Amino acid sequence: MIVRVSSKGQIVLPAAVRKRMGIKTGDELVLVEWGDAVYLVPRPENPIKEAWGILKRLNPDSDYTWEQYKAERKAEEERRDRHLTGLDDD
Repeated sequence: MIVRVSSKGQIVLPAAVRKRMGIKTGDELVLVEWGDAVYLVPRPENPIKEAWGILKRLNPDSDYTWEQYKAERKAEEERRDRHLTGLDDD
């Protein structure tokens, strides 16, 4: 889906996307820059609750290592890149 940026830096989210995502007037979105991509994601009502699982996994007393985290992130980025370029099997 292609949207155009106005001279004021604004874009219009198509009605079908807003409806499918449940985005209403006044809702806040979080703009996330990741590599060469920009994502708009609905702002969670309770960011602490949303992040709890991540914080728990990165607990220093856990067996989960920084190397495992980096490997998982790399695999996620590769899946995303394959998906964005249309090379994924899904």
